[in-house]
Amino acid sequence: MLGYNEQYYGGVSVSHLTQPKIGFYTGDADPLGMKITVHAGGVINLKGNNANDGDREFSISPNILYQQQFKFHQLNIGTYLTFDPIIIGGMVQT
Repeated sequence: MLGYNEQYYGGVSVSHLTQPKIGFYTGDADPLGMKITVHAGGVINLKGNNANDGDREFSISPNILYQQQFKFHQLNIGTYLTFDPIIIGGMVQT
């Protein structure tokens, strides 16, 4: 994880760093490509400073996730709306 506080977060992950060989037969082994994942997001408080809801959270959380392995790329963008105890949201994959 690159950084985190109560409002913003993000991170990077690398899988299959040593690129092990995969295959069913000894002579037919190809290297497994590294998978790189990057994510970031945040929590934006929508209550303001003069809210009277006690400890109930009311916030919006935008998120982004990018993954790459070999020549394949995936980008997910989404957001969540929290009104404690209800959370609704969605993500779009491109």
